Amino acid sequence: VAVLVLIIRFVKNIVISRVLEPEFRGVWGLLNVIPDVLVSVGLFGLGASITYHVGKGKLSAGQALGAVLGASLLLGLPLGLAAGGLIDRGVFWNREEGGLLAPHLPVIVAIIPFFCLRLLGNAFLLGSGRIAQLNLCRLFESLCPLLLFLAFLFPLGFGSLDAAVYGWFWAMIAASLVPLLPLPSVVYPPRMPGAALSGPAGFGLPAHPGSALPLLFLRVYMLFIASLLLPAHLAYYFVAVSI
Repeated sequence: VAVLVLIIRFVKNIVISRVLEPEFRGVWGLLNVIPDVLVSVGLFGLGASITYHVGKGKLSAGQALGAVLGASLLLGLPLGLAAGGLIDRGVFWNREEGGLLAPHLPVIVAIIPFFCLRLLGNAFLLGSGRIAQLNLCRLFESLCPLLLFLAFLFPLGFGSLDAAVYGWFWAMIAASLVPLLPLPSVVYPPRMPGAALSGPAGFGLPAHPGSALPLLFLRVYMLFIASLLLPAHLAYYFVAVSI
């Protein structure tokens, strides 16, 4: 399954890069990097903690789901606003790229809580041993953006960048909900006592710097490169990095 996911993502990147105009390809790369950076760092290791606590039986399914939903809301909204502020101020990109990103600012802000939900939902599936469902979610997450991109582009007549952005947006929303849908009825309604968040947070915080710093360094480095390149040149950089 992991190999199939890599193949689908590789094909998706090639198809979208071939269809997008040169100046849009770099912006497309930035759109994928920004939420990844903020969510990976801003969740403070909560994903790994939920996996551990669910796997050890320290959280029930309902408590874990409550932690997933609660953290996605409590942390996702501030992270979304942070993403909007970074884009608006042009911290890691130049004026040309900022001008292309600005029309899609609401999409980026709105998608951050769903990124949190997707990451934590997958952590919950891993901890509860639902590996088949987790693999299905990863396949869905890889294939759905490409299918929606083609649907927005051809039948609906969207511009290439708009088709890529909105296809990615709705695909990520769907991918964030898929891990939570076919769960046993005993999980609902979700329950979120204080221990559902304080336990995982206490476990994840000490280990978080070691796992988050390498990713943060890599992504910030990519954003730093983005600030030095024009959009058309940035496209070649992101294509090379994705390969």
